[in-house]
Amino acid sequence: MSVKTPVTDNGIKTKVVLLGNKILIIGEDGMTISEIAFNQIPEELILDSSGNCYVRGPFTTAGIGRQLASVTNTGTLNDFSPTFSSSSNVLDIISDGGTGYYVASFNEIYHLDSNGIIDLNFNANFSTYVYAMALDATYLYVGGQFTTANGTSRNRIARIDKNTGVLDLTWDPNINSGSRVESMVLEGTDLYIAGSFSQVSTTARTNAAKIDSSTGTLDGSWIPNPNNTTKVIKSDINGIYFGGEFTSIGGSSRNRIARVDKVNGTADSFNPGATGTVNDIAIDGTNLYVVGNFGGMTIAPGVAYAIKMDTSAVPDLTWDPDSSRIITTVAFDSVGVYLGSTISGTLNGNTTPVTFNNIGKVNKTDGTADASWTSLAGTLNDVNIIFVNGNNIIYGGNIIMVNIKQREWGAKIDSNGDLTNWDPRPSGSIDSLVINGSDVYLAGDFETINDGASVAYKFAIVNNTDGTINT
Repeated sequence: MSVKTPVTDNGIKTKVVLLGNKILIIGEDGMTISEIAFNQIPEELILDSSGNCYVRGPFTTAGIGRQLASVTNTGTLNDFSPTFSSSSNVLDIISDGGTGYYVASFNEIYHLDSNGIIDLNFNANFSTYVYAMALDATYLYVGGQFTTANGTSRNRIARIDKNTGVLDLTWDPNINSGSRVESMVLEGTDLYIAGSFSQVSTTARTNAAKIDSSTGTLDGSWIPNPNNTTKVIKSDINGIYFGGEFTSIGGSSRNRIARVDKVNGTADSFNPGATGTVNDIAIDGTNLYVVGNFGGMTIAPGVAYAIKMDTSAVPDLTWDPDSSRIITTVAFDSVGVYLGSTISGTLNGNTTPVTFNNIGKVNKTDGTADASWTSLAGTLNDVNIIFVNGNNIIYGGNIIMVNIKQREWGAKIDSNGDLTNWDPRPSGSIDSLVINGSDVYLAGDFETINDGASVAYKFAIVNNTDGTINT
């Protein structure tokens, strides 16, 4: 860890800390003012007399560091940057019923207010992954891969106090045979769960079950029994929708997407027929947005990763984001549809391609990508979950930065902690950097500066504003 102490423009002393691939700007009160992340670990920080920080290293991109990000639906980055103690592998986000959120990050659940401030009175820890949450007036229901909750034995499902995180010792459905609960939806006192398991308490149940949320008792009548993993369940007035890897469910052949009756679990006539995995479903009135790696459907053979259909399984073929990559999660609001992925690629592939760094916004009518929003929100790592709350889009996964900028070998952060336009763009490494007034001296293993615009063999003098070469 490297620490430098500059003075900001307003005279407040701050520290600049290099911690792994991130640079933290920390104020006098010990709070992090700003966080800049890089795709590779920087090698050195150099400060000037005005508190600006020059950075050199083998990175090629930089952006605003985030474990969890929030962007408005019009494309403004919110000052929302909670720091979690566990791995930043965020797998679920739900509303707390007010203006805050519950966030499942690896094996912990955090309660955040609307500004991303962590509620220190809420503590919930599990032995391993938490994948799904649901909320009622008193309790938070939790599903995952864990075998303990707050140090007490709980197999893959638990109920905790929504205000404190304290485990309810009286409630224990006990999914003791299987690997995980991946999704859940709560309707009244009916808690529908799905994933990869074969038994609830002492009763056989394959990959799906309905539990009384008050007592934890298994419903003996609801037996859809999907024959393979279920990745998502959602509900509307028509029934319970399933997406996953199954080929039969509710007593009928259904390829990877289906809808079953809420009382007995039998499949109805809804049958889009996916060739490959369905990862997520978002229900918008009478429309469904379905994403995954399905490589075509019976109702739309040429659609690979995202499709819009109605609740009768009639496809809307005018809606086509034309993603080049697998889509893992989907959400919507009144102005757009938001797509998340674990792989970067493009949207609008058949027209004007838009770079898609793991999250993008597309039009609700035709699927055309919003290039400016998609660029701002883009992150270098996986997006596992997108949650819409009013005008704010909250998203998480293994993300390390948003608002990505190309910065190769060198970057500059101003005294307020913002990434500047200084971008010398050498053809090779910067091994030494010296500041001399308005000039910055660079030495290293390069032959050109400014992305090949100027020849500079192993040495260059550039200005301190944008990094262009001084002649």
